[in-house]
Amino acid sequence: MKLLFSFLLLAGSTLSGKADTVLDDFSKPPVGMYFHGTWKDAGALVQDGSLAVVAATSSGGMTLGNRKLDLSTAKGLEITAKVLPGNLARFFQVILTDDGKAKDGQSAPKARFQFPLAALSGKNFSSIRADKIAASYYTFQEGDPSKETPIPMERFNFGAVTSVTYQGEFGGTDMRLEVRKVEAVR
Repeated sequence: MKLLFSFLLLAGSTLSGKADTVLDDFSKPPVGMYFHGTWKDAGALVQDGSLAVVAATSSGGMTLGNRKLDLSTAKGLEITAKVLPGNLARFFQVILTDDGKAKDGQSAPKARFQFPLAALSGKNFSSIRADKIAASYYTFQEGDPSKETPIPMERFNFGAVTSVTYQGEFGGTDMRLEVRKVEAVR
């Protein structure tokens, strides 16, 4: 099973003004991007002009760490995307990690935003928004991400986001998706 995932993200501004914050610009491979699972296989990321195409199963993803994002005034995240023929995945995920320290073998706090791909229709790009209140908040046992422990939303620090991860759903289903941008929205 393969994932065809194209990013065409535009540069943004900070949430201090009226504009929303685009989390990443994938017109060129970002420095410090870590690929995991099948997304790190040879040929999984191909640079194609102004976008990057990832072809892998959805059991993997890419993470950009060493971020210093203040998303405290954001109400949620939004993706602008279109589903391509052959898509079998049900959703796309964005996972934020805050600057909290790992404790007792647990990871730093995380916020998972899921975007149902069934909400994208037609051949044109459309947007899906996931509010903070709908995200799931958790930590997991270091070395075993399948052992998640839910945490209250208040424990996640949106003012100190240190990494952003993009991935498909768990299980290795085929995903065919082209994403124009992922942004924090007010």
